[in-house]
Amino acid sequence: MYYFYLDKLQLPVPPASLAMQISGQNKTVNLINDGEINIIKQPGLTEISFDFMIPHTKYPFASYGTGGYIGAKAVLNFLERLKTQLKPFQFIVTRMQGSKKLLHSTNIKVTLESYDITESADNGLDLMCSVTLKQFRPYSTKILVTDKNGKTTTKKTRG
Repeated sequence: MYYFYLDKLQLPVPPASLAMQISGQNKTVNLINDGEINIIKQPGLTEISFDFMIPHTKYPFASYGTGGYIGAKAVLNFLERLKTQLKPFQFIVTRMQGSKKLLHSTNIKVTLESYDITESADNGLDLMCSVTLKQFRPYSTKILVTDKNGKTTTKKTRG
């Protein structure tokens, strides 16, 4: 059993698949007479993508969490808020065996990069949504302030 959460919203019907791309930022350099080397760098930001159903009806196979059923309009408004608030949020996937044994979980701070909504007669009244998330790493800048006596203090600011 899978449970997917975008911030505090549990997706009622978990996606059939999830793709996580962990990019590298290594650099390949050619040295004079020594051939090619690989300079190892920190990994890039993880990108996550998946498609999920936004039901217009309360289905018995769906899981609505503690908040109960919410309609498609509320889910669409929630996605729009995630995109326009310009703030990172938690993306959580829990993988359970039965109802009690946790197999593995993903818990990562992300931003909503893009989402596409598709309506199709094949899905009846329900909508399909394709989502792309990107890992968020907090950062800050340091400002060095020097007083008249030459003493330096550091002040951190959010970037």
